[in-house]
Amino acid sequence: MLGPLIRDERSEFKSIVACYDTKIRVPDNYAPHLMLLGIDLMIYRKIREILKELDAIGVEEKRIRENVQLIREKGIDDARSDLNELNEEVERIRQGIDALENAPAYDVIKDELIEIEDQTDELRFRKTALLKRLAGLNPIAIETAIDADEIRSFYNQLREGLGDKISKDLNEVLAFKSKIELFQKHLLTEKSQVIEEELRGLRRQLADLDRHQARLIKILDQDGDLRNLKKTYAAFQAKSDELGQLKGLLDRYDRLALDKQEKRLEKETERLRLQGSIIGASERLKSFEQTILWIHQFIQGNRKASFEVRTTSTKNVVDIIMRIDDDGSHSVEREKVFIYDIALLLNDFSKARHPGLLVHDNIFDVDDDTLKRSLEFVFTKSVFDDDQQYILTLNTDRLGRLNGEPWHDDLEGNIVASFTKNHRFLKTNYQEII
Repeated sequence: MLGPLIRDERSEFKSIVACYDTKIRVPDNYAPHLMLLGIDLMIYRKIREILKELDAIGVEEKRIRENVQLIREKGIDDARSDLNELNEEVERIRQGIDALENAPAYDVIKDELIEIEDQTDELRFRKTALLKRLAGLNPIAIETAIDADEIRSFYNQLREGLGDKISKDLNEVLAFKSKIELFQKHLLTEKSQVIEEELRGLRRQLADLDRHQARLIKILDQDGDLRNLKKTYAAFQAKSDELGQLKGLLDRYDRLALDKQEKRLEKETERLRLQGSIIGASERLKSFEQTILWIHQFIQGNRKASFEVRTTSTKNVVDIIMRIDDDGSHSVEREKVFIYDIALLLNDFSKARHPGLLVHDNIFDVDDDTLKRSLEFVFTKSVFDDDQQYILTLNTDRLGRLNGEPWHDDLEGNIVASFTKNHRFLKTNYQEII
């Protein structure tokens, strides 16, 4: 309510509804204006609440679409066609499991089948690990041969006898290195043989388990769909979970679509009720428009102005449309706000609901003639009640241009405070923290 009653200069007076600092993103709120004009405020608030619920539905719908895209890598419409196919897959696996579990020998060999599958998994894991170890046991690379005679000849050319000595030492080193390499190759060969022997044993065990499993499954007389019991159960669980998740998301999405439709119908119903309230207040609105025309006639010299309240399908719910002569410019929009606010304070219908306080912080960034006519209206035409107060701030350099006006003494008599750089507000230097 304080927004339209105490208009800060930083609102720039751009709109009769936008009452706040332009740096602050405050959504337009028509509630105080509707209250002052005598239009049912509860309907307006109900519609605003419905709009919030519609926004929440939209957010949840977006989340569901993203989840469906993550699960199926498809849009929600394409995923609907996957639902029946997925349901068929789950049903086919379920039928196979039911047929298996209903087999006479199933209870007898179920645990044994699962144990075989567990053993098979362990053996295959061990086999894979051994194959990786075997691949890492590569033979030592063959070193490039070093010709000792060439080394001896080279160093003998530098110094007689040096080459013979170096050649002898080199032959000893190479012989020792050869022994080490032979020993390493022997160790690698032995390790490889041990691993290969273990691999052969693993292959024999896996073959025995496969044959045993085949004999047990043959007892069940299955057609091959359930060759791996544990994997079948795992696949059934995974498919069932995916089906349940997708079905839950699509069901919720459909429920949200119905909720959204219901909310939209409810919003339209309330909007019709609000329109009815506006029509019911037509006499008050007409009176308020006449007050605006009266003020406009005095300041602008004509009645080229209008005022209207109507519903809208946007999130604003309503539009308050006020036009004055040549509006649209910075200074004229300020004058529009001035006329609107003063009209609310003076109109016989709206002032009964008005708190009686109005503050305009440096609103008159207008031409001198408009300033003079506006102030003249305040001091000569407007009649404020005893419980009403209008507070206006104005740069003092503009007051000098008003000398000689018949109402200048009234203006001087109503100045209650004057501040300059030497006579500061709060009597101290201060700086706003941004």
